[in-house]
Amino acid sequence: MKELGEVTFTIILMALLAPFGGLVLSYLWDWFIMPVFDFRSISIVEAIGISFTINFLVKSVDRDKKKKTPKEIGEDFGFKLVTYLIAWGLGFIINLFL
Repeated sequence: MKELGEVTFTIILMALLAPFGGLVLSYLWDWFIMPVFDFRSISIVEAIGISFTINFLVKSVDRDKKKKTPKEIGEDFGFKLVTYLIAWGLGFIINLFL
């Protein structure tokens, strides 16, 4: 039963983080990819799909990795959230110079 709670906790955190990551990616896309390559703007849902696809392609499953505790999962969530905020902020600053 404990594992079910941890899986549920992970899914909830992913569901909360995915839209924010999609929002950040859609802004970065509009600022840097769209003007350079003359692509169209993408929606947040499309950005979420692109993000999931990239993660699927570049991340491999490490079967020897130990199970993470809810605290470690929360720390990973916080780290990813801060990473998104930094990317968004730096992207905004760089965009000011274009």
